[in-house]
Amino acid sequence: MYLGGSFTQINGTTPSGRFARWGCPIAPDGDADGDGVITLLDYAAFYECLIASGPAGRSAFGCVFSDLDADQDTDLRDFASFAAMF
Repeated sequence: MYLGGSFTQINGTTPSGRFARWGCPIAPDGDADGDGVITLLDYAAFYECLIASGPAGRSAFGCVFSDLDADQDTDLRDFASFAAMF
């Protein structure tokens, strides 16, 4: 459920006030907490995933957000992409 500001209805009108609507806003890749922006909290979570990936090269459970190149690990290539977004 997304709680946010006003939105446009099917008939084109925009009701005033705040409403709840179903759905999930799309969070950018690298956004660990899903708030829609890349912050230091996301960096801290990314760092933990980078360390947890280790020499075996597999992403730890819960680190899907940090695998930015979709190669099943969190490595320096992912960090380069994350740094560019930060």
